Amino acid sequence: MNESNETKQCPYCGEDIHVNAVKCPYCRTWIDGRDSNTSSLHSSEKPQKAASISQQSGLDDFLDSVAAHVTHAGLLQKLCIAAIVLTIYSCSASCVSGDEYYRSSFLNALAWFENHIGWLMELLEGLVGLCILLALRMVLKRHNIQTWISLCIVAEAISVVFNLITPNSFVSVIPATASGLLMIEFGYKMYKSSIVHIKNVGLVDMIVSALGIAFIFLFLPWVFVEFMSGGNLASYGSLMALLCFLTIEYYVLLKKLFKIEYPL
Repeated sequence: MNESNETKQCPYCGEDIHVNAVKCPYCRTWIDGRDSNTSSLHSSEKPQKAASISQQSGLDDFLDSVAAHVTHAGLLQKLCIAAIVLTIYSCSASCVSGDEYYRSSFLNALAWFENHIGWLMELLEGLVGLCILLALRMVLKRHNIQTWISLCIVAEAISVVFNLITPNSFVSVIPATASGLLMIEFGYKMYKSSIVHIKNVGLVDMIVSALGIAFIFLFLPWVFVEFMSGGNLASYGSLMALLCFLTIEYYVLLKKLFKIEYPL
């Protein structure tokens, strides 16, 4: 009975696998040498891969340890739902101000809420997003999809901190832009995957990230000019509604992905 729980390290990717496994479930390599061509190829790369595994950065080790606390099926499902709720709130709040002449009591309440404890909602949105990125990083590692998502997590964390310290300033735009560009990078890598539920998330991720960057550098300056001149800002609300819809779809797809990758 004890032998059934024993594990060994895959000689090609370094993951822990069952001691009697003949094929690694992570890198899909036949360990018993069934595919001679693949085996010979991996044998020539073995020292290089082993070296890269042993030289795993301290950042990766730290992110692995943090991810261990959030990569639970039930928690991830709740985080995705929370992300959807926070996205709706964020998009709604960005379309209102503290103007006391709003006729709608709901908009008045939303404006008051945003002006007084909007920072708390932004902090929650950032923390939820970081937890989801950590879980997604582990999925990509499991399927051996090499991306810069670790750097994206760092950039996103810096963006959250700067946005709390200097909200709506140009300084906070820099890490947010870096995070968006890195999200496009790993979104493209996911889209190139042959696994459908990963491919779908990657496609929507690329679209949302690209629109977010375009919104920051192209649309917001135009909105500012229109606002100062008293112009019509209907197109601003339309774009925010589109971004809100796509972001919600992104988290819905992530929820499905986590349900598959982290079964109950």
